[in-house]
Amino acid sequence: MAGLLRQFAVRGALGLLQPVRCLSSAPVAFDQSCSRAAAAARPQWSAAGLSTGVFAPSTIVLGAWDRAPSSHGAIFQLQLQRHAAAAGAAGMSSSAARFSTTQPAAAPRPSKVGSPPHAAPAASLATSARPRSKPKAAAPAPAPTKGAARGGNAGSAKAAAAPAAPKPKKAAATSTSTAAAGKAAKPKAAQGVAQRIKAVVEQEIARKLKADAARERLRAQARKAEARAKLKAKEAQRIRRAPSAYNLFMREQLKGVTPSGEQAFAAVAKRFAELAPADKQKYVDAAAALKARVAELRAQRKADRAAKRALTPYFFFLREAYATTRASMPGQPSKAVVVRLGELWRGLPEEGRAKYVAMTDAERRAKGLPQPKPAQRAAAAAAPAPAAPAPPK
Repeated sequence: MAGLLRQFAVRGALGLLQPVRCLSSAPVAFDQSCSRAAAAARPQWSAAGLSTGVFAPSTIVLGAWDRAPSSHGAIFQLQLQRHAAAAGAAGMSSSAARFSTTQPAAAPRPSKVGSPPHAAPAASLATSARPRSKPKAAAPAPAPTKGAARGGNAGSAKAAAAPAAPKPKKAAATSTSTAAAGKAAKPKAAQGVAQRIKAVVEQEIARKLKADAARERLRAQARKAEARAKLKAKEAQRIRRAPSAYNLFMREQLKGVTPSGEQAFAAVAKRFAELAPADKQKYVDAAAALKARVAELRAQRKADRAAKRALTPYFFFLREAYATTRASMPGQPSKAVVVRLGELWRGLPEEGRAKYVAMTDAERRAKGLPQPKPAQRAAAAAAPAPAAPAPPK
């Protein structure tokens, strides 16, 4: 029937059912020609070894196609080829397959104005004859080529009928492995950089510690040298005690002789005791001269030290009040007298201490010493007396 969608059942040897749809644009005249051709083709099907029930009457694609339009001939030529392939897959005889594939197709007729293109129905039939599958995402349409622009719908039908070439898949495993290797290499590279930085820092710290140790050794050596120089200078300024006559005699006797213990010193002591008085007097006079020289040096040192500092107000008070306090405490030791003087000094008011502060300033001016600062002056005036200073002479 014209204008309706028809289904034709094509049964093979295994009873497979394949729905095939005929275009709704097929005219009634074509249906009638198919019916007439079916009646004439049944003997040929039987001679080829095929059952007449294999194909429905409306699927005839024989010599009666020359009476049908060229577009319908192309459609049923494609249908015949598919039926032959299905029959071969179902175990049909080779002669039947050969017969179905070697039937001549009707010469294509030029399509009338307004008739559908030749390849468009074939493409629709090829699409509808395939087994249904899950719908896939539509791929973007390719750009039109020069052949498609010139040939019109014929070029587009060829492009639709041709199977699409499978797209090459990307090497996901390679890219994944490369990305994984890159990710694994990044921590290793960072770890290597951190280790190098740590090694450089440790080397720098070791170098600084070594340099600090060397500087500390040099400072220690400088301190030791300075201490030795101070001790040597102090020894040079030290006033030793004057030797006695016996020491002078022993020094003379042992000059150039290595002493061998107590026997040598005993022998020298025996000789000095047996020495005549006139010979011994020589050593006694030398010892007295050395003693006088030592006393003179000590007095000079004391004067130098006294010239560098002035007496404190307390010592002026002690010099003035010592005799009176000593007389008021007969039979008491000097320490008790000094303790009493300290108590008197601490109980003295500011007006009473001012006189002794003025005496200290006068002595400083006399010796050419700088005057103390107000804070030092106040501390010296308010300082407690020492526990037991030596009594003034």
